[in-house]
Amino acid sequence: MPRYFFHVRDGQYLPDLSGTLCESDEQARAQAISAASEMIVQLGARFFDLRGWQMRVEEEGGRPLFTLYFSGLIVAAE
Repeated sequence: MPRYFFHVRDGQYLPDLSGTLCESDEQARAQAISAASEMIVQLGARFFDLRGWQMRVEEEGGRPLFTLYFSGLIVAAE
């Protein structure tokens, strides 16, 4: 089973040093979405202080799989 690394950048670089075993790229995508959701919940209102952050997902050999981009920017309704 391949190992995937979920590196986060939110003004500072937070490397995933241990990685997570996933059965497939699709499972790694689901894991990234789940982890990002948990991070947003943990941040709570502080998430909106961030102008943007990203989670870069790589396979164990360093091959990039994808990057999730998030922003806490609030845009007023017109």
